[in-house]
Amino acid sequence: MAVIGVFMALADPSILDGQADNRYFSYIDQITAVDSSVTLTGSQVFTIQELIRTPVNYYFTYKGSLTTPPCNPVVTWIVSKDFIRIFPSELAQLNKLLGSDGNPMTANYRPLQNIGTRTVNFNA
Repeated sequence: MAVIGVFMALADPSILDGQADNRYFSYIDQITAVDSSVTLTGSQVFTIQELIRTPVNYYFTYKGSLTTPPCNPVVTWIVSKDFIRIFPSELAQLNKLLGSDGNPMTANYRPLQNIGTRTVNFNA
């Protein structure tokens, strides 16, 4: 299993050279429950690059684990070195998502773990 991780930062709209909100974020509103999905067809289909708008040229990879119990070590993590800039309205859409407990999925991270014997690779 592979997980792609990105860090997001709120963008100053003037820095984004007049780019509009990312139209792909609008599909988040259609995800209404845990394990729900949205089927996209035709011109609705998009790539991860279109979603994040920022080229990912540098990234780290390492073997790690799931972030929720039982935290099995079955994941190859791929983490972008650079922040992805998003609009406040896009962050608001992400903050509407609910977890399996019905609460907003905020602060849903696991504490930093010891690196142990893992090797972290940097890809440029």
